[in-house]
Amino acid sequence: MINRNATRTAALTGAALLGLTMTACGGDGGSSAATPTAGDGSSTAAAPTSASSPSSVQTTFASSGTGGDQTTPTGTTSSSGSSGTTGSGDRQPARCGTSALKVSVAEGHPAAGHLSYRIRFQNTSGHPCVIQGFPGVSAVGHDNGTQLGKAASRSGDSGSRITLIPGASGYASIYAVNIGDGGGPLGDECKVAKADGWRIYPPGETRAVYVAQSGMTACTSQSDWLQIGSVQPAS
Repeated sequence: MINRNATRTAALTGAALLGLTMTACGGDGGSSAATPTAGDGSSTAAAPTSASSPSSVQTTFASSGTGGDQTTPTGTTSSSGSSGTTGSGDRQPARCGTSALKVSVAEGHPAAGHLSYRIRFQNTSGHPCVIQGFPGVSAVGHDNGTQLGKAASRSGDSGSRITLIPGASGYASIYAVNIGDGGGPLGDECKVAKADGWRIYPPGETRAVYVAQSGMTACTSQSDWLQIGSVQPAS
């Protein structure tokens, strides 16, 4: 008899290890387009504005839930580069709110037993802001923002504080067991259904965005099939 728990752990651990080797770059192929707010961020939320064109939709909606990492960013400012820095005498920038960020998702490189995705958080405001910690991530479907299965669990530490100058980006990696159409290595533990995309809370925010993802499936059962890493600076 196959040990499903051992198989699931091995798949997610392999995904996390591969994620550490991924290089975050500013020109990912993910897509997003800001749209008006709607709905809430509980188990059901505002319907995506266009299920027929999933590669070009980002919907923002409010939530009464906890969203991403709620800890106020602390620690030292990130290294230099596109994320920018602040000196010790500068005023502390505010946290990057959902309304200040353009959120997009690009597929990473698949490997045996798992898939990976990279979330991009781009500062579209006219001033620097600070981002740190884990996004809140879950798969949604039914053309109405319904959460499918469990939200992603956290992988690794919360990372350092990153100051994003206007136009700069930070990145976080999603690691997913490759469930295919039949559960993959999770087998019968994973009840598979078509997903429309992702609900993503920037770290510390209770206002989420919807980002469409074409050709995606999700576990609708309570299987641990998703992990999320903390936001990292571009390199």
